[in-house]
Amino acid sequence: MEASESKDEAIHGLFNRALGAVLKGKGATATRFLQQALKVLESSGTKLDENFHLSMLFPWADLFWSINRPDLVLKVFDAIEKESPGDPQISLHRAIALFHLARFEEAQNLLSDLEDRGYPAADLHFFLGCLAERVSREATAMAHFTRAATLEPERYVVPAKRDEQTVRDVMNKLIGGVSGPLRNSLSHARLVIEPLPTDKDLRESQPPVDPLALASIDAEEPGAGDKAPQIHAIRLFMKNIEKTVINNEELEERLTESLTHELSSVLHSDEDEIRKILPPPTVAAANQQASPARASAKDTAGRH
Repeated sequence: MEASESKDEAIHGLFNRALGAVLKGKGATATRFLQQALKVLESSGTKLDENFHLSMLFPWADLFWSINRPDLVLKVFDAIEKESPGDPQISLHRAIALFHLARFEEAQNLLSDLEDRGYPAADLHFFLGCLAERVSREATAMAHFTRAATLEPERYVVPAKRDEQTVRDVMNKLIGGVSGPLRNSLSHARLVIEPLPTDKDLRESQPPVDPLALASIDAEEPGAGDKAPQIHAIRLFMKNIEKTVINNEELEERLTESLTHELSSVLHSDEDEIRKILPPPTVAAANQQASPARASAKDTAGRH
């Protein structure tokens, strides 16, 4: 009993420290505390719904999103669903987590049921649009994206075609401004334009590619004597870019965020450290970041 209480105290203590770091804007510190809490939680073998009061589960889900663990987000909302069966908001959260896990049929079933029930949520239409887009139902997808943008214009946009060369130019500019030994590896990488991450990408990539990723990196672990991994290609997913950005300044901002995240995964490094080797944003992009920005779909979907 004492050992169980000790683990609970450790988990809650680490969670509170992570939450405090989030409130201070220290994302890397928050992630480190939360990952420590996850190790304690997973080693204990206990179930979330048996150990945490319902009001604590939502903040946990928010923090699990912040470290890109939709599998744990789903566990949280599965637990909450047992307490509130049939709650449309909880069903929506579960559907969004399933989408990010590439469990598209399950997500579609939940979202279609919510649509039939008349649940009025921008997230509902955005993710129905994403699912329709993946099976080439373009008119249906556009209708849902338009509805999402109508309901919450500060978070969603109606996708518009973007020039592929402009996207390449922005990414090449970012790569050209990278400092240190990584610059050479990145400068030799192919830039590949694709519509969306394929089902094969989602099944086989390690670490997993998110269905809403703007970019992903094909790389090999560094060999003996290498200072950086061998990066073969940077894949840019145009349909995800088109439903996320509205102008070139935001394009630079979003691609910088995406490159930071992907390099962090490849290098097993903190995102704050990656930002130090990337070029500073242009004045326009910096102003975009300083303004009350519309968050990207992946940043905010399902987290409120």
